[in-house]
Amino acid sequence: MPSSRWPTSVVVAHGAFHKASQFDEFGKHLAELGLKPVVPQLPSSSATPPSDAFEADVEVLRAALVTELSAGHDVILLAHSYGGIPGCEALEGLPEPCTPNVGRVLGIIFVSAFVAEEGQNLITAKKGGPAEWVKRVGALAYVNDAETTLFSSIEDIELRSSLAANMTAQALSSFVATVSYAGWQHYPTFYVRCEEDQAQPADEQDHFIGRLKGCKTYVGQAAFEGADHCPHASMPRGLALQVSMVKGLFEQAAEPEGAMVSNDT
Repeated sequence: MPSSRWPTSVVVAHGAFHKASQFDEFGKHLAELGLKPVVPQLPSSSATPPSDAFEADVEVLRAALVTELSAGHDVILLAHSYGGIPGCEALEGLPEPCTPNVGRVLGIIFVSAFVAEEGQNLITAKKGGPAEWVKRVGALAYVNDAETTLFSSIEDIELRSSLAANMTAQALSSFVATVSYAGWQHYPTFYVRCEEDQAQPADEQDHFIGRLKGCKTYVGQAAFEGADHCPHASMPRGLALQVSMVKGLFEQAAEPEGAMVSNDT
């Protein structure tokens, strides 16, 4: 059955320290473009995370993916920051797309996100080691100066302050959990490079882009000028439009006679 017969869902694997509600405005713009937003709250982002925080994140994301695929929806996984790691892990063991009335995973969009090899964790996947802006207190981590570190592109002072105040703690265990499945090696991938990111500098993003480029699943990248670490909040409509455009690239890449088409912008 052609994928055009099915709606497309965008399952968001959000970044560390985030609450799903911070993607509400972005979700509204996706819906306006005919894409269904699905943003499950990751258990690791909490003041009281479970002991198996990373595994819990993976299971929550896998459940969301299975629900959408089983409903006949094609799915794009949008992985933001830390979400790139549990998001890719969650792609293992999904329903086969050849099963009647089951959708397919069209691809992965990384937004200033981590791309980890099997055997790595968030810290070892990075080029520069642990981030200096992360404050560690016992088993939890917090963001130092979230307004500047994460939301520097937002000119609205009240919005920037509100978003920063809505950040939560993160389980440190989620940063050292080992990747066992590099899902990005099995699906088309696209990277959104945030040019003014204070949390994940450009050279770190380029490190991950280079990793994707070394795999035949790579479709392309886009440079978001003026984008901070959280374009879902600072430029939600622009990011939604980008997702809609990449959906077409993923569908083209999936054509039986087609080949991966690079679209670096």
